[in-house]
Amino acid sequence: MLSMFLLQEQAKKHKSKFAAWIGVMPQSFKNIPMFWSPEEVAHLKGSYATTRIEQKRKDLKEEWSQVRKLDECKNYSWKQFCWARGCVMSRTFGVSIGDRDDESALVPFADMMVCYDLMR
Repeated sequence: MLSMFLLQEQAKKHKSKFAAWIGVMPQSFKNIPMFWSPEEVAHLKGSYATTRIEQKRKDLKEEWSQVRKLDECKNYSWKQFCWARGCVMSRTFGVSIGDRDDESALVPFADMMVCYDLMR
């Protein structure tokens, strides 16, 4: 659902409270193996990593098929969905909410602080 939130906010363009943050998000995620090309994955032939990558890709496609059933998500493309999932996979923070300590959250301010530190 965090992915859908990002897509909805991105669609608002400059009207979104998160426009500045979304505007500095990467456009691709070449550091996430499930988004690698078949040629790149081929370098891992013989390792368990290829099995994990294929499973992650299968899971992503299944998630996409479920998301596409939602009326508010019918206008998004596979490419947009992959972008949003890449953002979520690379930018979520683990948080505790009440007695649940395994929740994921997008925290724009914290994310921007990490990016600022990396740029220095």
